[in-house]
Amino acid sequence: MLGTNREAPRFLSALIHPTLKERRSLYPEDVAGVIEQHRTDSRKYRLIHNTLQNLIMIGAASTTTVAVLDTRNQFTWQNITIVAIGFTVTLSAAFTG
Repeated sequence: MLGTNREAPRFLSALIHPTLKERRSLYPEDVAGVIEQHRTDSRKYRLIHNTLQNLIMIGAASTTTVAVLDTRNQFTWQNITIVAIGFTVTLSAAFTG
């Protein structure tokens, strides 16, 4: 019912050429719906983009870490520490960049 009442002035204005004052008064109502639709769409696409970006960054850091772990079965605490620090720095740089 409210939507019909809101659209009534537009239908009447379509039958006659509205004055500049009428067009200016209808503009904010028209734009509000368009802006809200863009906000809804941008939230959805931002979530998709951020998810894929995180997957890329974590995958790249993990691939580098797995490649470094090929230490010919010499798992000392120094090697594991270096790999952990490298993974952390790589992941931090990816997320801040």
